[in-house]
Amino acid sequence: MTEIDRILIECRLLLSLNKNYSELSNILHVNEDIIYDDLNNKLKFFDTKLYNRVYQVLKEKS
Repeated sequence: MTEIDRILIECRLLLSLNKNYSELSNILHVNEDIIYDDLNNKLKFFDTKLYNRVYQVLKEKS
């Protein structure tokens, strides 16, 4: 699985199941810090529209 594939899976789970970082971490068996970095830093460089959707969901959860 490539890094982009992992990020897209994280986004899909976050948006469809309304999961938070720790829940995603448990589902994907990936460190929570990596998921945070993926969704908050890396995602915006390859899909701005998806980043904005993810950002809105994360903003509402905090």
